[in-house]
Amino acid sequence: MSAKYILLVLVGVLILVLGYQFPIEPLPRADYRISISAGVGVGLIIGFLYPRPLEWWTISIFILLGLLNLPVFSGMNFGLEYLKGEQGAYVWGLLPATFAMRLLVQNGWDRSFLHILVSMFIGVTMVFLCGSFWVYAIHGLDRAFSWTILIQVPTYFILGTGCALCVFVAKKLVSVRG
Repeated sequence: MSAKYILLVLVGVLILVLGYQFPIEPLPRADYRISISAGVGVGLIIGFLYPRPLEWWTISIFILLGLLNLPVFSGMNFGLEYLKGEQGAYVWGLLPATFAMRLLVQNGWDRSFLHILVSMFIGVTMVFLCGSFWVYAIHGLDRAFSWTILIQVPTYFILGTGCALCVFVAKKLVSVRG
């Protein structure tokens, strides 16, 4: 791996850590314990824009740092217990979502805003489903419904749209310069 690629991975991990510190709070509720952060969007953007296999390495190193008890997750959390809890499946969900982003890009889904938007919705849906099923496994259907479906769907819709706009603008800026 060249120095340029190592730098890309390190910068990606740093941006992921920073992204996970910015919560995107939906409607405030007293019984709501799951924080959605900009880190999910950052992970999807990395999955869409980074060359293969750097997107996977970036997400994997980010997760590994958290497993090594470095405070990289939302709210400066860390460790295996975090990844086994309600929030953890949303982090793990980035791995299949970034893989899906790469497949979509390889099949030409990076050429129009509509395709980029649909790609981001596919990615956020994958992360959302990983998290929702895990919340269901831990807390049951009532909490999974009230904590995920009622609150997170609008937030993830906004997050996916924002990610698509970021990717579209970034690709336009690169094409103008290059």
